[in-house]
Amino acid sequence: MRDAGLMIAMALVGCLAGCTTLADPNEVCCGADGGPGVDGGEGPPDAGPDSGGDAGRTDDDAGPPTGDAGPLDGGGGADGGARAIATLVTAGVDHSCAALSDGRIACWGSDASGQITGAGGATARLGPTLAPWPAGSPVLALCAGDRFTCAARAGVTRCWGANDRGQLGDGGTSGNDVQGLGADNVVELACGMGHACARSASSSVYCWGANGRGQVGSGDGNDARVAYELPTIRAGRIAAGGLHTCAAESDNVVCWGDNTSEQICAHGGSGCSNVISSPRVVVRAAAVHLAAGAGFTCVTESGSARCLPDGGSVDDILAMFTPPLGELTGAGVSLCAVDATGNVRCGGSLTDPTIPDPVQVRRLDVGRSHACGIAAETGAVYCWGTNDDAQVTFPRSFGVQLPGTLVPLDGI
Repeated sequence: MRDAGLMIAMALVGCLAGCTTLADPNEVCCGADGGPGVDGGEGPPDAGPDSGGDAGRTDDDAGPPTGDAGPLDGGGGADGGARAIATLVTAGVDHSCAALSDGRIACWGSDASGQITGAGGATARLGPTLAPWPAGSPVLALCAGDRFTCAARAGVTRCWGANDRGQLGDGGTSGNDVQGLGADNVVELACGMGHACARSASSSVYCWGANGRGQVGSGDGNDARVAYELPTIRAGRIAAGGLHTCAAESDNVVCWGDNTSEQICAHGGSGCSNVISSPRVVVRAAAVHLAAGAGFTCVTESGSARCLPDGGSVDDILAMFTPPLGELTGAGVSLCAVDATGNVRCGGSLTDPTIPDPVQVRRLDVGRSHACGIAAETGAVYCWGTNDDAQVTFPRSFGVQLPGTLVPLDGI
């Protein structure tokens, strides 16, 4: 979700999922999934543009309105194009992004709300295209949600794309940096359907965006258009599900937000309802990884994973994986892992990717119905799964699960 031996934290999407951090190579968090309700969870599943259904899509497949269509590649570097080396990758609902070694970010898939270019209004799907993020110091964290993207480097945290629920955290003035963060650098980002969270180098946690199911953690149910600091949390990693959020503290995991599927606590328990508006301890464990999906939360410790709700469908997916698990990441109703065999395994709406030997794909991130990872040996990006919006590769394709597909990033 790397160099051999690295392990990444779980997360869900737009993790819409998706989220990744470079500061600690043992973490990856993802969100961006199709949870119940419309971003804030007020409606039925698949209701509205943020439900994780066809969010941000148009019915037009005429291609980009400019010459930006298709992959911007240099033939693998063979024809003079620069070799692209990815350091981070994230998968959202209908787009994907990779941070490159020169500090730039390339994205591909749907740009209907500007989640790729920042411009918005594009009716097309794009091949790898540079995001509105200049080259410079390394990207420390990256995540993709439903129609928006966030990134951080030293001194800068910025989001672009849809802002109808405050997803950009800029106070409503489009194009500005996320407001309300502390002075410390952001080292981890996690994107849900319509909210995002950040973890700072001093372990503070901030969230912003859609809050109709309490996923920001402010307790008031109002969307947060600037970052809100959760005053009691000091975390070593974070994860965002579609409509809920989790953080791993030193000896327990706390979560808040939507609890319709009992992904935080079992109904009938003390203080346990469909919405948990402030952080609640869900597992007492020193978590190594976190994953949050549309209706589940998973924690790994010493290579073994346990998930909420107990006995849910995600347990059936875990049973497919051979422990100990080196990586585990999830979004929507899917999980992917690097298990004891050293191979990437996936379950739910995703099947195992077909990656050519001897490539080892790591730094995994799962979106709503696709996933991506980075080849440990070369820094190349592979994606697999649904490609309706060219989120795996350009041009888009319908009704099939694509196997592990090399994303043409060279030469951009």
